[in-house]
Amino acid sequence: DFVAVCESVYSKRSKYGVLPLLNTRDGLILSLYKILQKYDLKIIASTKVVMNDGETETEFFLISRDVIITSVCNRLILSTTHSYDSTLVELLYALKSVGVKLLSINTLPLEYTDERCENLLIIDLLSCRHEAICCFLSAALPDANIVGIYNYVK
Repeated sequence: DFVAVCESVYSKRSKYGVLPLLNTRDGLILSLYKILQKYDLKIIASTKVVMNDGETETEFFLISRDVIITSVCNRLILSTTHSYDSTLVELLYALKSVGVKLLSINTLPLEYTDERCENLLIIDLLSCRHEAICCFLSAALPDANIVGIYNYVK
């Protein structure tokens, strides 16, 4: 099961694991994302697979305990926390001003409070250098969590 995969990678019994995290029918699979966060595992690669129905695509992610940054990294998944009343628009304008192409954003409620939410941004790194965007994000969003810097393979 998915928890066993994460436990195996976290305990170093396995170097890598594979999890389906996104699909075209349901979007972000929240329960799997929360398991990934619980074990503080990082995404290091992904690919999409067309399912047996011929229509639904599921994106599978290769996970590891460590972030592995290479020159071919073309995606960044970043987690930020905001108040619902603060605008995400400022962040999106700032990202656009440095040439970042946003692929998707998911807003997730945080547990035990209605005042804050987590935003999961998937960013295309082909439009900018990942070193530059990481420097920008560390200055602009010091509390942001990099969920993965990885290569999306078609």
